Amino acid sequence: MDYRTHKHILSKHLFTPANITDFVGEAFTMMEMILVMSVIVVLFLLTIPNIQSTMTVVNDKGCNAQKKVVDAAILQYKLKYDEIPSSVQQLIEAGFIRERQAKCHDGKGISVVNGQAQ
Repeated sequence: MDYRTHKHILSKHLFTPANITDFVGEAFTMMEMILVMSVIVVLFLLTIPNIQSTMTVVNDKGCNAQKKVVDAAILQYKLKYDEIPSSVQQLIEAGFIRERQAKCHDGKGISVVNGQAQ
């Protein structure tokens, strides 16, 4: 191939005023764009409840895990002092847990009732 052939091939692929009219029928119409956007919105709205319920389950599991940490600290306290702590504050003061471990991730406080974390 010589230079003129390459020039001809390249000119076919460039957007020049002569061949822009070839693409007029291939553009999306406004109705097609609105339809695609509405489908995306509907799919998004369908997934929001699933995301919210998943977040609730994750927060509940995190809180249960935090309660297990406090339960373990209660057992350690009982082994060391031979008594059950009456509050989470006793566990914090004795150094068995940190203050941030006395709350769940959603902000609910954990308390000690009958030797178990509640």
